[in-house]
Amino acid sequence: GQTWMYNVAYDNGGLAQANKFAQSYTAYSTNSQLYNAIEVFKQVLKIEPKITYTYNWFLLGKGYEKLERYSDAVDAYLQQLKIAPKDERTLLHLGNSYYNLTRYDDALEAYRQIVKINDENNEVWFKIGVTCDALERHNDAIGAWRQVLKITPDDPYAWANLAHSYMALTRNSDAIDA
Repeated sequence: GQTWMYNVAYDNGGLAQANKFAQSYTAYSTNSQLYNAIEVFKQVLKIEPKITYTYNWFLLGKGYEKLERYSDAVDAYLQQLKIAPKDERTLLHLGNSYYNLTRYDDALEAYRQIVKINDENNEVWFKIGVTCDALERHNDAIGAWRQVLKITPDDPYAWANLAHSYMALTRNSDAIDA
């Protein structure tokens, strides 16, 4: 199977070739193909668990995330962050996995780490707004929606969510103005 093919790639082309092979498996969409991809990444990580120039832990996490195995995805993303602690992509997927586990405080922490690195990330501010609303921290959500609108003033979803957050606080006149 794929593990044997990975080993062949490793033997014939070294680690770089094997990683290229392994990365090609992230495009698969069926569950059986994803399970195979996960096994390949586990094999990669047994051989070189602390590879600093690749994203194997991240790719493993994405496979778990596609299978809705969010706890496993969190574990993989946390391993990747040990290698690249400020990687926005890994932090974003970590936050998304926490969110899907309804671990909203953890999701919020991951998203906030991203805006410490890049406060112009519209997608992350949006996720902060959604997460704050899920936590019923509507004032914080309003701040996040304002950040989204500062970056993209014509975002209709941000305007709608801003109005929703105001309504949740029974600030109906502000909701109408939004």
